[in-house]
Amino acid sequence: MPARHLIVGGGTAGLNAIRTIREEELPSGMDASEITLVSAERPYSRMVLPYYLWGTISESHVYTAPPASLAALRPSMALTFHAASDAGVAVNTCDSAIVLPR
Repeated sequence: MPARHLIVGGGTAGLNAIRTIREEELPSGMDASEITLVSAERPYSRMVLPYYLWGTISESHVYTAPPASLAALRPSMALTFHAASDAGVAVNTCDSAIVLPR
């Protein structure tokens, strides 16, 4: 049975976690694990936002994973603003009414 991962946050750390999981699976011959990314928005770099707002860079340089690149990593996406975990019920819930089993 493949492993399941829940990544909360679409920032640099969340995207790197997904990439690392996929990179570790390849050489070991493991089945692709199930990865769910819970984030309020597409992965982007917060550090470059001032440059985008000043017009120094284009919007395409803000996002750390273009849609095709993110799709290649095969995560399930749950776009939401709040996520919570309930240990008594063993589920994770999002404000978008998505329930993610643990």
